[in-house]
Amino acid sequence: MAVTIDYYSDVFCIWGWFGHYINQKFDGRWTEDQVTWRFRHVELYGDVSARIRKQGTGESAFSRYAEQSEKFVSEFEGMTIHPDVWRKVRPGSSLMPHQVIKAVELHKGQNEANQFSDRVREAFFRDGRNVGQFGVLKDLLTENHLAHKEILDSLMDGTALGATVAEFRAAELAKIPGSPSWILDNQRYRFFGRVEPEAIGTTVDILLDRH
Repeated sequence: MAVTIDYYSDVFCIWGWFGHYINQKFDGRWTEDQVTWRFRHVELYGDVSARIRKQGTGESAFSRYAEQSEKFVSEFEGMTIHPDVWRKVRPGSSLMPHQVIKAVELHKGQNEANQFSDRVREAFFRDGRNVGQFGVLKDLLTENHLAHKEILDSLMDGTALGATVAEFRAAELAKIPGSPSWILDNQRYRFFGRVEPEAIGTTVDILLDRH
């Protein structure tokens, strides 16, 4: 019986980028039969401007946010951030990328959605692309061979958005602490924030032994 890891984040959250950095350390550690990953999203950057304004007003707020993000990333070997992020690349809301990822999940399954979620996050933080814009996300769908009619239709008719909102509400009801969070074994084990990879890895290994 596989262990399920529900990974919660917001694609624009720098801590979520850290979570992606942690998740990469598990590549090849377990087979798909052993561990099932389900990427889920929480709504922290639904209104990016409001969040950035907590740092001040005008250009200085975005500059300060960019500097803080760069300082954070510098603490981790191999973790990078594009210099244009928050200085020039300023998405309006994470709702757009979240619903596109959800559209992929609805029509292509969880594994495809997980992989596309990673590509979206990398496009933003690593490559400096504004994935808050639908045109950029559509390009990413095309680049990843996912620009299928049923996916685009679910974005146009609101199906993907409705499923995204439902996911946000479910995370609130489950009292998910924030981004990033790793929830294991039907919420028996929770990891949040600055977590050592081995803490998660060892817990998964113990659960696999029990199964």
